[in-house]
Amino acid sequence: MASAAAAKSGEAYAQFLLGHRLAENDDEAGAIAAYKRAMELDPQAADIPAELAGLYLQQNKIQDAMTTAEQALKIAPDNREGNRVLGIVYAAMSDGGNDNRSRSNGATKSDEYVTKAIAYLERAIDKPIGDPDPNVRATLARLYLRSGGYDKAVKLLSDLVNQEPGWQDGPMLLAEAYAGAGRTAEAITWLEERAKDDPRMLPALADFYERERRWSDAAAVYARVVQRAPRNFDLQTRYAQTLLNAGGRDNVGKARANQKLSEDRAKSVAAYLIQKFNLKPDQFVVKGYGASKPLVPNSNDLNRGKNRRVEFVVINKDVLKREVQRRRTLQKSEGAPGGAPGENPAPATPPGIPPPSPAPAPADTTKR
Repeated sequence: MASAAAAKSGEAYAQFLLGHRLAENDDEAGAIAAYKRAMELDPQAADIPAELAGLYLQQNKIQDAMTTAEQALKIAPDNREGNRVLGIVYAAMSDGGNDNRSRSNGATKSDEYVTKAIAYLERAIDKPIGDPDPNVRATLARLYLRSGGYDKAVKLLSDLVNQEPGWQDGPMLLAEAYAGAGRTAEAITWLEERAKDDPRMLPALADFYERERRWSDAAAVYARVVQRAPRNFDLQTRYAQTLLNAGGRDNVGKARANQKLSEDRAKSVAAYLIQKFNLKPDQFVVKGYGASKPLVPNSNDLNRGKNRRVEFVVINKDVLKREVQRRRTLQKSEGAPGGAPGENPAPATPPGIPPPSPAPAPADTTKR
């Protein structure tokens, strides 16, 4: 009896190796047949149905993959490949289950699938021989972020990003994990180092500076970002906002630095208006007054807020009024509702009307 059992086990192993070789040679039908013969010969070997489940998953035969993986886990609950297959399947199912409400408390099938996927994938990478599959770890990290397991995501992603420097999504996912975990100081330290070699990290670094109300640091980083993406409207807006927040906060700034901050702030507002309303740059004259024209004494937070402003002076007001009326008339003739200048804009100056003279606007009058 013992010799017969050993012979069956040996033949099962031979069929298992054959199935593996056939799968590598893209003979999937032959591989499936070999794995099934091996399972019949040795029904207590969990690795055989687990490998077959992985092959079914490659073929996108999801139900067969799940059934065979579950069979493997009945034999050996800690089988890595069986857990990997079920984890990947449930992770994929969670993306499509958001509209399938299954319980009266409002929890979705998606939530249930995420929980199952995390449990299976954690077992799949537990006590690995060598480094675990990076794709499995990346999937697990995304699931941690979705489920609010930010500290777990930070630990997993920190290792993965260092080990896989070519993974483009990794650094941003790690920044998101730091943010979710409320570990802003750690995130800034990591991003400052990372951004030296990876400019894609600059917007995230600026965002974290904003979270800490480090407005001058944020503005300096956004300035670098805007230079790389001058047509990005959202970045221009963020840059302008940080400049506004950075200005007028106290009286200790050096005059030259304060003046430059004032000018940069006014330029950002002008750039916003030009892009938003399709205006001509030569219709603007931008000037920063730094600390030279405060509205009120710059002695407290309320007054500093009043001094932190941008003013506009319009020259040739009659020309501006005619242009506004012309645009509204054009919008009505095209069936568009009347609105602010810049919606469905036409050429800036109609024949016979001279363009407006350059106006000293916007003029920043911040005092630091």
